[in-house]
Amino acid sequence: MAWRDVSEQEAIVERLRAALRLGRVAHAYLFAGPRGVGKKKMARELAKALVCARGGDEACDACRDCRRVEEGNHPDVRWIAPEGASLRIEQIRELKREAAYRTLEARQKVVVLERADTLTAQAANSLLKFLEEPPVPTVVVLLTENAHSLLPTIRSRCQLITFPPLDAEWVAARLTREGVPAGQARLAAHLAPGLDAARQICQSEWFAPLKTLVIQWTQDLVQQGAQSLLTLQDKLFARNPEREEVLLWCDLLLLWYRDVLHVQLGRRERLAFAECRNELERQAAQWSQAGVLQALDAVLAARKRLALPTNAQLVVEQLAIRLLEGIRCA
Repeated sequence: MAWRDVSEQEAIVERLRAALRLGRVAHAYLFAGPRGVGKKKMARELAKALVCARGGDEACDACRDCRRVEEGNHPDVRWIAPEGASLRIEQIRELKREAAYRTLEARQKVVVLERADTLTAQAANSLLKFLEEPPVPTVVVLLTENAHSLLPTIRSRCQLITFPPLDAEWVAARLTREGVPAGQARLAAHLAPGLDAARQICQSEWFAPLKTLVIQWTQDLVQQGAQSLLTLQDKLFARNPEREEVLLWCDLLLLWYRDVLHVQLGRRERLAFAECRNELERQAAQWSQAGVLQALDAVLAARKRLALPTNAQLVVEQLAIRLLEGIRCA
């Protein structure tokens, strides 16, 4: 089945298949959603279906056209990625020149613009003219993580398809089949919006140690109070961590306290730290719901500060103080 690689976005697959089946494919699509949710794979499958020798609502994956799209060398399927940081006016001008010629082999041309939100002002205006008078037959697919960063006039000339984050249980199951330990797979699936990003988290050398540190430190915080700062100094900051490592620690801490809250509310079905249920139960009994909500707010505020060029250790120490205040108020 040609659409198997994007089966996690079943609703979008059915929408595109219906358009192909009914002959109502739009001249321009805007695929918008977080990184790693299947936008690029979906664009490739749509391109294959549009140029497949067999036709219909699904590529055969066997003909010469399908294979060439998969290999990235079909003459009527053009992929355009930013040159450096931006999609430039010269790239759009070249696209328009090529689009003026007839197709070489397929029934229609397909153009995919990656990271469309990086279009320069000149390139965006040039693309707008291209979309206003699209060469026939050509289908344009724009890929972006942020649809609102594009000109409203460009958005209005495209059919918007929003890609939601992938279901965490689906991602966790996929990672587990690939050999990732179940506990780490579940956490990565809750941290990342898509499969590729979750894989990257699992491959990080920091991931498993940070998971252990979060569990240990939240125990120390309750049992040892201010002395728990020594745990962070020894286990985290003594190694002079990269900022991405501190951010990942903060994201894991956020998941932990979210799970604590879920336990308090009786929502134990889809815990990120499911294998730590006994410890979650203990901490849920030691915190008030108001205290956990305050902890979540504090972690979110620290996460925002850590994304800026600031002293990470100072931010984390201030976070610890706020969490201690929440425990004392419990």
